[in-house]
Amino acid sequence: LEYLELTLCPLTDISPLASCTNLKHLELSQIRTLNDITPLYDLDLERFHMMYHNGNVTEQLLKFQELHPGCSCDFSDDGKEDPYFSSDWRYSYYGGFVPRYALLREQIGYDTPEESESYLHEDES
Repeated sequence: LEYLELTLCPLTDISPLASCTNLKHLELSQIRTLNDITPLYDLDLERFHMMYHNGNVTEQLLKFQELHPGCSCDFSDDGKEDPYFSSDWRYSYYGGFVPRYALLREQIGYDTPEESESYLHEDES
């Protein structure tokens, strides 16, 4: 497992993620039920976003950032922006998808003509 988004999940325990040593991209935004992120301290993440979080983890997030200076982190909690458009998680500030999200879309087949067509029909219902 290299890429994981758990946005808006009512998580209270993320300790199982500590064993995900291949995890590189983690999105935990809009989770206000989590009070302990210390299980993530030993992971070698490249990107970690936890926007609009429970204020109880603020100090732990800052500690994570201190332990991982090379990790791209976004822990903002102002609630003014959509986390996918304002955080450079899925979409680049400069336009288009960020490279890892573009690869994920390719791997899952999100951008195939058949998949695009199915989304059009789902939105119409």
